[in-house]
This record gives sequence, structure tokens and C-alpha cells, in this order.
Amino acid sequence: MSLAQPFRRGLHRAAAWFQRRHPSRETLERFVRGELSPEATSRVFHHLLRGCERCRAVTSSQWELGAPPPEVPGEYEPMFERVFSAARQAKEELETGRLEAERLAAELQELPALQRRDRARNDERYRSPALFELLMRRSGESAGDPRRAELLAELAIAVAEGLGSSLASHDLQAAAWGALAAARRRVPDFLGAEAALASAWTHLARGTGDRLEKARLLGVEASLREAQGRAAEASRLRGRAEALYRRIG
Repeated sequence: MSLAQPFRRGLHRAAAWFQRRHPSRETLERFVRGELSPEATSRVFHHLLRGCERCRAVTSSQWELGAPPPEVPGEYEPMFERVFSAARQAKEELETGRLEAERLAAELQELPALQRRDRARNDERYRSPALFELLMRRSGESAGDPRRAELLAELAIAVAEGLGSSLASHDLQAAAWGALAAARRRVPDFLGAEAALASAWTHLARGTGDRLEKARLLGVEASLREAQGRAAEASRLRGRAEALYRRIG
């Protein structure tokens, strides 16, 4: 038996133990106010869904749907049904967006190579965040084929450019230029990677300056420096990226 197996069992037992515990009053109040993390919100939600009258009673003073009055049994059921209905609708919309993105990506692939980026940038049908995310994911999954990863990242850049010049669009362009830098490093095309990385930093400065994207770009730059034989600089950049990840949590 490997050491990992008892460790995983221990984690599962710990998770089960935490799920059986009642959330504290403060946690329940923060749940009602929407101040918990997604993970903590999910834990409290499922605890209430299992029918904990104690915790429903606590939330009743904060939230009109916290505990069903005796004369209206099952007050929670309509509330949870509304929640699940909204979740189902969001999931269906997301799935529809993904299917449309798959169709648009297939259309782009059928075009001559010289027309793809121009069409992705200028045809409003391709101004789709879902298409951008699909292209970025495929680029990241093509680590073993850096040329393909490069072409997909270039398409993602074109799609992001077509989305306008908002702060969010610049953030997307920063991410896509970072993906292009990573692909070119693996080709290898160090000069091209440097140019792409410079564009990524420029767009991040024009956007929101998102700290998570900054940490990712630091990681891309660290990998490039390491490939260039600049180990000390790579180590320094990785340290900055790790420190930023820790601050973000």
C-alpha cells in the first residue's frame, strides 16, 4: 500500500467530520449575507438542505427563508427549487455557449490560414468569450504540439481584439499573449516569445492589472528565462509568482 492511500483516506475522514459539524452562528450569518467563499457556501447550503432544524432556526432571524414556521411545512423546498432551477438554467446556457464555440472554432479551421485571424478579429459572429476560452484551453492542451498551440493562441488574440478595448478585453488579450509566449518558448522561438510577453504585459497594464493574470505571466516569463539559461532570474521570477499566488489565496 502506498503512503498516499492512507493519507487520502485521512483527508476523506476529515472532510466527512467537517460536514457533520454544525456551522457556527457567525458562519450562518455570513452565509445569509453572501460573504462566504464558494466552498464554504456550498458546505452550509448542503448542511441546510439535509434538514438541520438547529441551523435553520439560527438563519431565521437573518433571512426570511431561514426556517419554516410550523404552520408552513416545507418552506425550504420552494426556495431550494428556485436555487436549483437557476443553477440548471445557468448550466444549460453555459452548455449552449460551449456548443456554439465548438461550431465557430470548426468554421475558423475550415478557412485558409491567412484569413482566420482577420475573420476572427473582424467578424462579429466570432466576438464570443466562450470561443476565446475554448481556443485558450485548446492552446494550453497542445503543449506537445507547440506550433498548433501557437496558432490557437494567435486566434484567441484576434477574438479578444474583436471584443473591443474595454479593461476586460485588455485582460483577455494579456492572457492570450501570455499563452502565445508560452507556445513560442516551446517551439523554440525565444525572440518571438519575448515580443509576445512584452505585449502581454502592455495589455495587462491597460486592463485591470488582475493579480492572478500577473502571477501567470510571471510564471511564463520564468519558464522563458530558464529556457534561455538564465536560472537565477528564473528563480527570482518564480519566487515573485509564488508570493503573489499566496497573497491571492
